[in-house]
Amino acid sequence: MIANRVISKFVLPYDTSSTPYNNSDFDPEVYDLCQQELGSNHLRVAKCIVVGDIAVGKTCLINRFGYNVYANNYKATIGVDFDVQKFEILNTPFSLQIFNIFAIETSIHKLLYH
Repeated sequence: MIANRVISKFVLPYDTSSTPYNNSDFDPEVYDLCQQELGSNHLRVAKCIVVGDIAVGKTCLINRFGYNVYANNYKATIGVDFDVQKFEILNTPFSLQIFNIFAIETSIHKLLYH
């Protein structure tokens, strides 16, 4: 895992013409939510689901993001792979749960609609 995942200021895009967002700072609501105390049974968690066809680079992208490594000899993911990355945003720790799902059209349909 990448050691220092601390976000203390708003990250601006590389090219402002490539994004529809014009924010230059966190919304006041984000500051307020980060300052709220949660009970010991509550965690701040975000979830990300990466779905796609075989051999398009889902695992590679997740490993590059989470561990800053790249290898071109990945084995195909069978079913679901799961990873957790820890962050600190505005001095508030939270976890990002990443689900890596190989799915062909029929299994995506079953996954989403059943």
